Amino acid sequence: MTSRISIKTTFEPAKTIEPIYTGGDVSLDRSGRLLATCVEEDVLILDIQTGERVFRVENDGEAITSLALSPSASHLVVCSRSLSMRVYSLNNQKPELQRTLKPHTTPVITSAIDATGTLLATGGADGTVKVWDIKGGFATHTFHGHGGVISALSFFQSTSEPTSRPQGKRKSIEADHASTDAPTFFLASGGDDGKIMIWNLHTRKSIASLHSHVSVVKSLDFSKQQQTLLSAGRDKTIILWDSKSWKPRKVIPVLEVVEAAGFALDGKYCYSGGEN
Repeated sequence: MTSRISIKTTFEPAKTIEPIYTGGDVSLDRSGRLLATCVEEDVLILDIQTGERVFRVENDGEAITSLALSPSASHLVVCSRSLSMRVYSLNNQKPELQRTLKPHTTPVITSAIDATGTLLATGGADGTVKVWDIKGGFATHTFHGHGGVISALSFFQSTSEPTSRPQGKRKSIEADHASTDAPTFFLASGGDDGKIMIWNLHTRKSIASLHSHVSVVKSLDFSKQQQTLLSAGRDKTIILWDSKSWKPRKVIPVLEVVEAAGFALDGKYCYSGGEN
C-alpha cells in the first residue's frame, strides 16, 4: 500500500529582492556605511554592510536631479525637476520632511554638504552656485562666475592662500587675496565649460579661476594632508592643484571619460570611475 505524499501548494515569500538603483545621483555618509541612491522618483538609504534598506524616502514624484547625504547621515537633501529642494531629517525612526525650498530658477544639477553637516552648496543649470544653512533653511552665499551648468562642488579647509595675481595665457590662474595661517573655509565649483572657481566663504569672493580642463568637470576633492585639490573631467584627465599657488602639480591621463574621482588614504592615492 502506497502512502500519499503531501505537497505544499501555497507559499509565503521569505525575502523580497527590490531594485536599489535605477540611475542618477548617489551619496555616502562619512563612515561609508550608509548609501543614498535614486530609485525612480524615490530615494533609498541602504546599509552597505548588511544590505538592508534603512529608509525609503518618497519625494515629490518628479525625477531627481541631485541628492546629498550629510556626513553624519542626520539629513538628506533631494532636488528634483520640479525645481524644489526638500530637506529631510533622518534622526527619527522615519524620515521627516523639514522644509521645501526653491533654490534656483533652473534645476539643481549637483549639491554637496560640508564636513560639519551645517552648510549645503547647490549648483544650478543657470551657472549659479548657492550656499545654504541646512538647519535655518536660508541662503548664506550666492556666487556667479561660470558660463554654463554647474557640474561639481566640494567644500574644503585650507591654511594656504596665494598672495599675488599671476599673469599668463589660457591656463593661467587668477588670484587676489591675503595669506593667513588660520584655516579658511572654501568652496570649489566646476562647470561644463571646464572652468573651476575657488570661493572664499569668509570674504565671499573668488580667489582663483582654473582653466586647464577642456571638457565638463565631473569631480572635485581636496586632501587636507596634501593641501591639494583634485579635479577630474570628461577630457580624460585628473589634475592635482597646489593650494598655495593654484598651479597644476600633476596631470594624470586616465585614457577614458571620467565620471567620478577622489582621494583615498589621506591623499596618498586617488581613484577614478569612468565610462568603462
